[in-house]
Amino acid sequence: MNGVGHFRAVPVVIQAGWRGLVAVTLGVAIALSGCSSTPQGTVASGPTSVAILIGGFGSSLPAGTYNPLTQTSAALTATESTFAPDPTKEPAGCTAQPNLVTTLRGAGAMILPFSYNGVQLTGPASHPTVTVAAYPSSMPSTALPQAIAPAIATEVDQVHTLWPAARILVIGHSEGGYVAEQYFLDDFNHSQQAEVAGIFSLDSPINGIQNQAEVASLLTTIQIPASTALLDQFQSSWNNAAKNDAATWPRRARPRSMSR
Repeated sequence: MNGVGHFRAVPVVIQAGWRGLVAVTLGVAIALSGCSSTPQGTVASGPTSVAILIGGFGSSLPAGTYNPLTQTSAALTATESTFAPDPTKEPAGCTAQPNLVTTLRGAGAMILPFSYNGVQLTGPASHPTVTVAAYPSSMPSTALPQAIAPAIATEVDQVHTLWPAARILVIGHSEGGYVAEQYFLDDFNHSQQAEVAGIFSLDSPINGIQNQAEVASLLTTIQIPASTALLDQFQSSWNNAAKNDAATWPRRARPRSMSR
Protein backbone atom coordinates (compact mmCIF):
# COMPACT_ATOMS: atom_id res chain seq x y z
CA MET A 1 0.00 0.00 0.00
CA ASN A 2 1.14 3.51 -0.72
CA GLY A 3 -0.14 5.29 2.37
CA VAL A 4 -3.18 5.96 4.49
CA GLY A 5 -6.10 8.15 3.76
CA HIS A 6 -6.23 11.54 5.43
CA PHE A 7 -4.45 14.08 3.31
CA ARG A 8 -3.17 17.64 3.43
CA ALA A 9 -4.06 18.55 -0.15
CA VAL A 10 -3.89 15.99 -2.95
CA PRO A 11 -5.29 12.54 -2.13
CA VAL A 12 -3.09 9.55 -2.80
CA VAL A 13 -4.24 6.54 -4.78
CA ILE A 14 -4.16 3.66 -2.31
CA GLN A 15 -3.90 0.23 -3.89
CA ALA A 16 -4.60 -3.10 -2.20
CA GLY A 17 -6.14 -6.46 -2.89
CA TRP A 18 -8.98 -8.00 -0.91
CA ARG A 19 -6.34 -9.40 1.46
CA GLY A 20 -5.52 -5.80 2.33
CA LEU A 21 -9.13 -4.74 2.70
CA VAL A 22 -8.89 -4.29 6.46
CA ALA A 23 -6.08 -1.79 5.94
CA VAL A 24 -8.02 -0.01 3.21
CA THR A 25 -11.09 0.07 5.43
CA LEU A 26 -8.94 1.67 8.12
CA GLY A 27 -7.79 4.21 5.55
CA VAL A 28 -11.40 4.97 4.66
CA ALA A 29 -12.25 5.44 8.31
CA ILE A 30 -9.30 7.80 8.76
CA ALA A 31 -10.30 9.73 5.65
CA LEU A 32 -13.73 10.21 7.14
CA SER A 33 -12.47 11.07 10.61
CA GLY A 34 -14.13 14.09 12.08
CA CYS A 35 -17.37 13.27 10.28
CA SER A 36 -20.54 12.73 12.26
CA SER A 37 -21.75 9.18 12.80
CA THR A 38 -25.30 10.34 12.25
CA PRO A 39 -27.02 8.00 9.77
CA GLN A 40 -27.22 9.33 6.24
CA GLY A 41 -30.23 11.42 5.37
CA THR A 42 -30.95 12.76 8.86
CA VAL A 43 -28.89 15.95 8.60
CA ALA A 44 -30.87 18.84 7.19
CA SER A 45 -27.89 20.23 5.31
CA GLY A 46 -27.14 16.87 3.71
CA PRO A 47 -24.60 14.08 4.30
CA THR A 48 -21.30 14.80 6.00
CA SER A 49 -19.51 12.46 3.62
CA VAL A 50 -20.19 10.73 0.31
CA ALA A 51 -18.52 7.62 -1.11
CA ILE A 52 -18.64 7.06 -4.88
CA LEU A 53 -18.10 3.35 -5.65
CA ILE A 54 -16.82 2.30 -9.08
CA GLY A 55 -17.33 -1.31 -10.15
CA GLY A 56 -14.94 -3.24 -12.35
CA PHE A 57 -14.91 -6.19 -14.74
CA GLY A 58 -18.27 -7.96 -14.86
CA SER A 59 -20.14 -5.25 -12.97
CA SER A 60 -23.27 -3.67 -14.39
CA LEU A 61 -25.95 -1.24 -13.26
CA PRO A 62 -29.63 -0.89 -14.10
CA ALA A 63 -31.09 2.52 -14.81
CA GLY A 64 -32.91 4.24 -11.99
CA THR A 65 -33.96 7.48 -10.32
CA TYR A 66 -34.20 7.93 -6.56
CA ASN A 67 -33.80 10.32 -3.63
CA PRO A 68 -30.58 9.24 -1.87
CA LEU A 69 -31.68 10.79 1.44
CA THR A 70 -34.82 8.69 1.75
CA GLN A 71 -34.73 5.90 -0.84
CA THR A 72 -32.61 3.08 -2.16
CA SER A 73 -32.50 1.74 -5.72
CA ALA A 74 -31.57 -1.32 -7.73
CA ALA A 75 -28.48 0.52 -8.97
CA LEU A 76 -27.32 1.23 -5.41
CA THR A 77 -27.98 -2.37 -4.35
CA ALA A 78 -25.98 -3.66 -7.33
CA THR A 79 -23.11 -1.30 -6.49
CA GLU A 80 -22.94 -2.38 -2.87
CA SER A 81 -23.08 -6.06 -3.88
CA THR A 82 -20.05 -5.53 -6.10
CA PHE A 83 -18.07 -4.31 -3.09
CA ALA A 84 -19.24 -7.07 -0.72
CA PRO A 85 -16.45 -9.70 -0.51
CA ASP A 86 -17.42 -13.21 -1.59
CA PRO A 87 -16.07 -15.65 1.05
CA THR A 88 -16.07 -18.48 -1.50
CA LYS A 89 -13.54 -16.60 -3.63
CA GLU A 90 -11.25 -15.29 -0.91
CA PRO A 91 -7.81 -16.86 -0.28
CA ALA A 92 -7.54 -19.31 2.59
CA GLY A 93 -7.38 -17.51 5.90
CA CYS A 94 -8.59 -14.22 4.47
CA THR A 95 -11.64 -12.65 6.02
CA ALA A 96 -12.38 -9.25 4.56
CA GLN A 97 -13.77 -7.70 7.70
CA PRO A 98 -14.91 -5.19 8.64
CA ASN A 99 -17.04 -4.93 5.54
CA LEU A 100 -16.20 -1.82 3.54
CA VAL A 101 -19.81 -0.79 2.87
CA THR A 102 -20.71 -1.33 6.51
CA THR A 103 -17.75 0.81 7.59
CA LEU A 104 -18.73 3.60 5.22
CA ARG A 105 -22.29 3.66 6.49
CA GLY A 106 -21.11 3.47 10.08
CA ALA A 107 -18.99 6.57 9.48
CA GLY A 108 -22.11 8.41 8.32
CA ALA A 109 -21.26 8.26 4.63
CA MET A 110 -23.84 8.29 1.88
CA ILE A 111 -22.96 5.73 -0.80
CA LEU A 112 -23.54 6.67 -4.42
CA PRO A 113 -23.19 4.43 -7.47
CA PHE A 114 -20.96 5.30 -10.39
CA SER A 115 -22.05 4.45 -13.91
CA TYR A 116 -19.76 4.07 -16.91
CA ASN A 117 -22.53 5.92 -18.75
CA GLY A 118 -22.92 8.64 -16.15
CA VAL A 119 -24.80 9.58 -12.98
CA GLN A 120 -26.64 12.88 -12.54
CA LEU A 121 -27.40 14.60 -9.22
CA THR A 122 -30.03 17.31 -9.42
CA GLY A 123 -32.52 19.17 -7.27
CA PRO A 124 -32.19 20.99 -3.94
CA ALA A 125 -29.87 19.66 -1.23
CA SER A 126 -32.83 18.72 0.98
CA HIS A 127 -34.61 16.77 -1.77
CA PRO A 128 -32.01 15.62 -4.31
CA THR A 129 -32.48 13.23 -7.22
CA VAL A 130 -29.92 10.70 -8.40
CA THR A 131 -30.41 9.52 -11.99
CA VAL A 132 -28.33 6.51 -12.97
CA ALA A 133 -27.75 5.63 -16.61
CA ALA A 134 -27.53 1.86 -17.08
CA TYR A 135 -24.38 0.16 -18.30
CA PRO A 136 -23.95 -3.48 -19.41
CA SER A 137 -21.47 -5.93 -17.88
CA SER A 138 -19.41 -5.81 -21.08
CA MET A 139 -18.63 -2.10 -20.74
CA PRO A 140 -15.96 -2.11 -17.98
CA SER A 141 -13.84 -4.54 -20.00
CA THR A 142 -14.17 -2.69 -23.30
CA ALA A 143 -14.20 1.03 -22.48
CA LEU A 144 -10.89 2.84 -22.10
CA PRO A 145 -10.36 4.38 -18.62
CA GLN A 146 -9.40 7.77 -20.06
CA ALA A 147 -12.79 7.98 -21.72
CA ILE A 148 -14.66 7.09 -18.52
CA ALA A 149 -12.65 9.03 -15.92
CA PRO A 150 -14.18 12.45 -16.74
CA ALA A 151 -17.53 11.11 -15.51
CA ILE A 152 -16.01 10.77 -12.04
CA ALA A 153 -15.01 14.42 -12.08
CA THR A 154 -18.54 15.33 -13.16
CA GLU A 155 -20.12 13.32 -10.34
CA VAL A 156 -17.70 14.77 -7.78
CA ASP A 157 -18.55 18.29 -8.95
CA GLN A 158 -22.28 17.57 -8.71
CA VAL A 159 -21.95 16.18 -5.19
CA HIS A 160 -19.92 19.19 -4.12
CA THR A 161 -22.39 21.62 -5.68
CA LEU A 162 -25.28 19.93 -3.90
CA TRP A 163 -23.53 19.46 -0.52
CA PRO A 164 -20.48 21.77 -0.32
CA ALA A 165 -19.52 20.63 3.19
CA ALA A 166 -19.45 16.90 2.38
CA ARG A 167 -16.15 15.06 2.21
CA ILE A 168 -15.96 12.81 -0.85
CA LEU A 169 -14.27 9.44 -1.29
CA VAL A 170 -13.70 7.79 -4.66
CA ILE A 171 -13.29 4.00 -4.37
CA GLY A 172 -12.78 1.69 -7.34
CA HIS A 173 -12.50 -2.08 -7.64
CA SER A 174 -10.63 -3.92 -10.41
CA GLU A 175 -11.01 -1.92 -13.61
CA GLY A 176 -12.89 0.64 -11.50
CA GLY A 177 -9.68 1.31 -9.60
CA TYR A 178 -7.81 1.84 -12.85
CA VAL A 179 -10.50 4.32 -13.90
CA ALA A 180 -10.11 6.05 -10.53
CA GLU A 181 -6.37 6.37 -11.08
CA GLN A 182 -6.93 7.92 -14.49
CA TYR A 183 -9.31 10.39 -12.86
CA PHE A 184 -6.58 11.25 -10.35
CA LEU A 185 -3.95 11.70 -13.07
CA ASP A 186 -5.96 13.47 -15.75
CA ASP A 187 -9.22 14.91 -14.40
CA PHE A 188 -8.65 15.60 -10.71
CA ASN A 189 -8.14 19.34 -10.66
CA HIS A 190 -7.19 21.93 -8.09
CA SER A 191 -10.81 22.88 -7.45
CA GLN A 192 -11.58 19.34 -6.25
CA GLN A 193 -8.69 19.00 -3.80
CA ALA A 194 -10.61 20.47 -0.89
CA GLU A 195 -13.63 18.17 -1.14
CA VAL A 196 -12.04 14.83 -2.13
CA ALA A 197 -10.75 13.18 1.04
CA GLY A 198 -9.23 10.13 -0.65
CA ILE A 199 -9.02 7.98 -3.76
CA PHE A 200 -8.78 4.22 -3.19
CA SER A 201 -8.10 1.29 -5.51
CA LEU A 202 -8.85 -2.39 -4.82
CA ASP A 203 -7.41 -5.24 -6.93
CA SER A 204 -6.62 -2.88 -9.78
CA PRO A 205 -4.02 -3.17 -12.56
CA ILE A 206 -2.46 0.17 -11.66
CA ASN A 207 0.89 -0.82 -13.15
CA GLY A 208 -0.62 -2.92 -15.89
CA ILE A 209 -0.26 -6.63 -16.59
CA GLN A 210 2.82 -8.68 -17.43
CA ASN A 211 1.26 -11.00 -19.99
CA GLN A 212 -1.50 -9.57 -22.14
CA ALA A 213 -2.27 -12.89 -23.84
CA GLU A 214 -2.74 -14.75 -20.54
CA VAL A 215 -5.17 -12.16 -19.23
CA ALA A 216 -7.09 -12.15 -22.51
CA SER A 217 -7.42 -15.93 -22.29
CA LEU A 218 -8.50 -15.82 -18.64
CA LEU A 219 -11.14 -13.16 -19.24
CA THR A 220 -12.50 -15.08 -22.21
CA THR A 221 -12.70 -18.23 -20.08
CA ILE A 222 -14.77 -16.46 -17.43
CA GLN A 223 -16.87 -14.87 -20.18
CA ILE A 224 -15.65 -11.31 -19.61
CA PRO A 225 -13.63 -10.67 -22.78
CA ALA A 226 -11.64 -7.45 -22.78
CA SER A 227 -11.08 -5.19 -25.75
CA THR A 228 -7.70 -5.33 -27.48
CA ALA A 229 -7.25 -1.60 -26.88
CA LEU A 230 -7.73 -2.01 -23.11
CA LEU A 231 -5.35 -4.99 -22.93
CA ASP A 232 -2.80 -3.03 -24.97
CA GLN A 233 -3.05 -0.26 -22.39
CA PHE A 234 -2.47 -2.70 -19.52
CA GLN A 235 0.59 -4.10 -21.31
CA SER A 236 1.94 -0.63 -22.00
CA SER A 237 1.49 0.34 -18.34
CA TRP A 238 3.45 -2.75 -17.30
CA ASN A 239 6.24 -2.08 -19.79
CA ASN A 240 6.54 1.51 -18.58
CA ALA A 241 5.83 0.98 -14.87
CA ALA A 242 9.05 2.58 -13.64
CA LYS A 243 8.57 5.63 -15.84
CA ASN A 244 4.91 5.93 -14.88
CA ASP A 245 5.70 5.72 -11.16
CA ALA A 246 8.37 8.40 -11.46
CA ALA A 247 5.92 10.67 -13.26
CA THR A 248 2.99 10.19 -10.88
CA TRP A 249 4.70 10.02 -7.51
CA PRO A 250 5.31 13.80 -7.18
CA ARG A 251 1.53 14.27 -7.42
CA ARG A 252 0.85 11.91 -4.53
CA ALA A 253 0.76 13.67 -1.20
CA ARG A 254 2.20 12.18 1.95
CA PRO A 255 -0.26 11.17 4.68
CA ARG A 256 -1.01 14.09 6.98
CA SER A 257 0.42 12.19 9.95
CA MET A 258 3.80 12.08 8.18
CA SER A 259 3.84 15.64 6.89
CA ARG A 260 3.92 17.45 10.21
